[in-house]
Amino acid sequence: MCGRYAFFTDKELREIHDITEKVSNDIQHEKMKTGEIFPTDLVPVILEDNNLITPKLFTWGFPNFKNKGVIINARAETAHEKYMFKASLETKRCIIPSTGFYEWDKNKNKYLFNLPDSQV
Repeated sequence: MCGRYAFFTDKELREIHDITEKVSNDIQHEKMKTGEIFPTDLVPVILEDNNLITPKLFTWGFPNFKNKGVIINARAETAHEKYMFKASLETKRCIIPSTGFYEWDKNKNKYLFNLPDSQV
């Protein structure tokens, strides 16, 4: 999994713009991060709440059990066995809206990846 992702809120990106408008009622809206997203940033997440699909603000990452930093990656083959991820996998599913994700090559050049036929 990537260590950073993109959440650009250009007016042309109607889906992303709608999500940011819906979270504007959240008290922490001013702290919401856009652009390049880092672990621990406050970001919009789409989830089910009272049978409605709703965007809400959450901090990206699971609190580290050692109380230092956050954990953003889990191995797909063992996540269902790990205490930290098991309940979330079973009952706390969500969608993280994104306009791309970043990866680096061996020379530490950063590249933004996104779908060729969609900006979201």
